[in-house]
Amino acid sequence: MEKKDFQFDLFDIIRIGLKWKTKILLFSFVVAVIAAVFFFFQKNYYNAYGSFFPSSAVISGRVNLFTETNHEWIDYI
Repeated sequence: MEKKDFQFDLFDIIRIGLKWKTKILLFSFVVAVIAAVFFFFQKNYYNAYGSFFPSSAVISGRVNLFTETNHEWIDYI
């Protein structure tokens, strides 16, 4: 009995895909339909959140953002 080396490369994958293409496509279509029906009957759930960020022209001005000296007179709160 001869010992054959196991070979599994891209050509083998393509050959298997072409051999089973109808079953793969049918399975994909059935799973997509089942998922569509399942999510169609699900209740809509919405979740939202908000944040409040007060900004000031003095704090976010280019003069105060890009200076080399520290401006201690700006109140952040």
